[in-house]
Amino acid sequence: MLCAMAMLVLAGCNRDDSTGPRVTCMTFEWPSGTWSYMAREKLFNREHDDLKLKIYHVPHSTYITKLFASFAGNIAPDVFYSMTGRHRLFIARDAFLPLNEFINGPDGLDLSDFNQEILHGQLMKGDQIYAIPQALDSLVVFYNKDLFEKAGIPFPSETEPMTWDEYRDIAVKLTRDLDGDGSTDQFGCAPGFEAIQPTYFFYVFHECYGGRAYNEDGTRAQFDRKESTEALEYLHSLIYEYKCAMSPSVGQQVGASLFPANRLGMFINGPWTAYDYEQTAPDLRYGVAPIPKRPGYPRVNMVGGPAVGISRTCKQPEQAWRVVKWLTSAEFQKLPIQGLPSRESVMHATDYKKIPFQHVFESELKNGTTTFFIPQYEQATLLIRQTAERILSDPDAKPRIPQILREMNDQLNAVLAE
Repeated sequence: MLCAMAMLVLAGCNRDDSTGPRVTCMTFEWPSGTWSYMAREKLFNREHDDLKLKIYHVPHSTYITKLFASFAGNIAPDVFYSMTGRHRLFIARDAFLPLNEFINGPDGLDLSDFNQEILHGQLMKGDQIYAIPQALDSLVVFYNKDLFEKAGIPFPSETEPMTWDEYRDIAVKLTRDLDGDGSTDQFGCAPGFEAIQPTYFFYVFHECYGGRAYNEDGTRAQFDRKESTEALEYLHSLIYEYKCAMSPSVGQQVGASLFPANRLGMFINGPWTAYDYEQTAPDLRYGVAPIPKRPGYPRVNMVGGPAVGISRTCKQPEQAWRVVKWLTSAEFQKLPIQGLPSRESVMHATDYKKIPFQHVFESELKNGTTTFFIPQYEQATLLIRQTAERILSDPDAKPRIPQILREMNDQLNAVLAE
């Protein structure tokens, strides 16, 4: 069934009524960004008389399944996108063609202009490079200016992070029962895996709190330490002790709609959200601030973002390389994308239109890490999410958090050992 679905998506991959070869590309996309990739396909084809590009869009939620189904059905695209957290999965599954031959060849690429943290931390194995970063992501605090003003709370600094305790105290002041029925209508913050916050928020928060997901080589989980317990206790207290955050069930149902409706004071997300609000809610009054810190511990953020590579089954790799170079070129990255450019030269180019609050996202990249993006990211994150939601959905879970995390840690180690 999955192979049949992939065949419908990629039917006729390398056929075209026009003369010359055609390169196919599969990308994941949120609905608000699909139009931009349609425009890019047309732009490439206008600029290239001897080569045509066809981009296939697959929903983010089913992208990995359909991509691997296309490999199983021997109809994989020539070029495909990889997303945050999954780069090492695709490398481990031998989905990418190594790119060193092309990078160092006559039509090569200077990698010194690209972000080195994601390049070396996620897109290499040994001395081989498997994909080129196209955009960068970090996380920030989004806050609703209207709600802050109504509560008489000064706007957070764009340069100096608040502490997690200050974040909680502000959230308490922003929480309201607006109609007096005894139920919260306006929440101060979102605690975890709601629709409005990405799953890897938890990894960043966990490390901000002093935890470390895995050991240095990613072979052992480390969620059985006291910092992990303290991190989950903090999130649990936001819901049940301070009552300033929604439960996971409420967040999954309505979380994404609360912030633009002035019913959520703060949440944590990435630059794609700023891009989306610019398109869908241009009148929304909001600001952003750095990820909060825990005194005595290093500041932590993530370095994520999509990358582009050539399928290992591609029968026209030289032509596919031309597409990869174009999709990661400075000219392409100056077009509107749902992230920061991965090229340093574009980040500060005078003819590049920056996304809203780009300087804050860019500053947060300095604290970025990729250590929790292991090859088993999909399986591990599902287990972590289920465990966190189990804790955050139970008002009485707090005394059992250490034991629950030890059990999860054992399960994670079993996944890592496979």
